[in-house]
Amino acid sequence: MSEGTNMTEDKNNNLSAEQPIRFVPTPDELAVLVKHWVNKAFDDEYFIFWGQCFGSSDLQDIHHDWKRVNDIAEVLGDEATHTAVEEAFQQAAQDFDRNHWIVFRYGTSEEGEAYREAGGQCFEEFPDGVADRLASQVVERVFHEGSAEQQMSLLKTELKRYSTKLHRLKSGRRHVIEIFGIDFPAEVKPLVLSIGIDDPEPSPQCNTFFKSLTLEQGKAILAALDETAQRGEGALKELVAEPEHFVNALGLNCLTAEPDGLVRFSILPFKTATLSNSCVVILPVVHYLNANPVNGRYDKNADGSATPVEWEIRHLGLSRASVGEIENLLGQDLTPFNVDFVMSSDGTSFGRQFHRINKKARWKQSPELIAAVEKAAIEASNVFETKVVGKPGVTIFEDFRGVDPEHWKIMEVVAFLNEPLKESS
Repeated sequence: MSEGTNMTEDKNNNLSAEQPIRFVPTPDELAVLVKHWVNKAFDDEYFIFWGQCFGSSDLQDIHHDWKRVNDIAEVLGDEATHTAVEEAFQQAAQDFDRNHWIVFRYGTSEEGEAYREAGGQCFEEFPDGVADRLASQVVERVFHEGSAEQQMSLLKTELKRYSTKLHRLKSGRRHVIEIFGIDFPAEVKPLVLSIGIDDPEPSPQCNTFFKSLTLEQGKAILAALDETAQRGEGALKELVAEPEHFVNALGLNCLTAEPDGLVRFSILPFKTATLSNSCVVILPVVHYLNANPVNGRYDKNADGSATPVEWEIRHLGLSRASVGEIENLLGQDLTPFNVDFVMSSDGTSFGRQFHRINKKARWKQSPELIAAVEKAAIEASNVFETKVVGKPGVTIFEDFRGVDPEHWKIMEVVAFLNEPLKESS
């Protein structure tokens, strides 16, 4: 390399060093910085609260943390900064012990002192139940005496905690409902509606956004979740359980499709039930045992004869979304009992797919088969009714159409309108 080339490179390097680096962060990037420094402040403040000892350097660190937040706020603006700080609060709450966080974040100085005294350094000396009791007293005081802003902050923190737990208990893809910007599995919706809140999105095949909830309604939702949680982890798990869970819990022969598998069935016109504490419908079906497991069809034998049907009576658990999917597949049919369906699955309730495979139910191909299926279905229906009658939250219908009577009324009107006009004589 020549001397002239070296001089040119040195000159370019000097020019680059003299030019200021210009970087203008976006509001979203500034919000991330706010959350970083808020979390740093939390960690430093919580260390003092938890360890119950500190030095001047700890106080200097906390002062520096909040100064950085305030410096960024001058660029980002008060409203966006407040939103970022509140989001950081909610997220940080999930990383700390619930009782410790509530007293640390919302307790008065007297409540904090009583909590530290009862728990000792690092909170290792709490007698059984004391931490719960002291934290519950803080929650009760805030919800009765705190400002609206403080109450909403605590409410969102507690709802976010339940949201995180319920999503962990729920496997696979799912529809959701949104409460104060916090999403829950859609299976929580019946609990929300049970306290008298109007449904802004009746369709079970859509996500639901509760946009106009009041603080008091939010507190009622939290109270309902608390009541469920007090019955144990199993009650929370049941709140978001797959439909098959409820069918199996009743000791019924549940129809399921293996992951990436397929089953063929027909809905039977016998007793059907809904569970008010979930989005589950349980209905009787005839399962075609020897249908082709790949495509659900019945292939003719080599001599051209039809393959005899092998079948059994089972019960199918459906989400409300799946009920709507099946109704859509029926089109303008006035009954769901005359067709065959296939169900495939990716291993989750939300991942189940339904298709109509035949316009005529195969079990109705001969009088002998009809008689045999109906006899077995009546016996299964009697057993089913015995298992569910009297159980809290269970509603029994004569058949599947009772689950969504409005749909069938509309179908009757459509059929009437589509009838050709008869000429008068």
